[in-house]
Amino acid sequence: MPKTSKFNIKTIGVPQHGTAWCIPASIENLLLSEGASLLSQEEIIFQYLLKNAHIKTLKNGKKIDLHQLQRFQVLEMFRCEAIPNASFQTFTPIVNSYLQKSDLPLRLSYKEKIRETEYLSEVENILSKDKPVLISAGNANSWHITIVYESNGQELWSYDPGRDQHIIELTNNYNFSHDILYID
Repeated sequence: MPKTSKFNIKTIGVPQHGTAWCIPASIENLLLSEGASLLSQEEIIFQYLLKNAHIKTLKNGKKIDLHQLQRFQVLEMFRCEAIPNASFQTFTPIVNSYLQKSDLPLRLSYKEKIRETEYLSEVENILSKDKPVLISAGNANSWHITIVYESNGQELWSYDPGRDQHIIELTNNYNFSHDILYID
């Protein structure tokens, strides 16, 4: 049974701090599983927004340059909103730039366009290397990220930062997207 021991379910389980922050919250948990507490989900979101969403249009039509605001103002503005164009691919370079500056030999990697028939095998391959893996699963209207830390081929054990719960779910109950994120 593939299993990762680096994800300690007793000490790691930081819930997401924003409505649609499941990717940054899951990345924060993934880093914590490696003993790296250098990057919070807030910092990941803040850096992403400054780099990718320079202008925010308010409901009244007024436009605000995010570079003119303080960090807490930017974070509060997006705490209850979807993050524009958020994906594993968009957050990975931000996190890797922080990791590169640290003395930790870690790097985020993602695989995309994984065939549906190979998805679970890819997840279990990473788990067999003693590494947790972020998966994207959901339905046509909504996708969500969880951190999978164990599998027996029929069930996945994961931490859902949105619900702040550890979950055991049958694999055939998942509708997987076609990408995963993990630490090399």
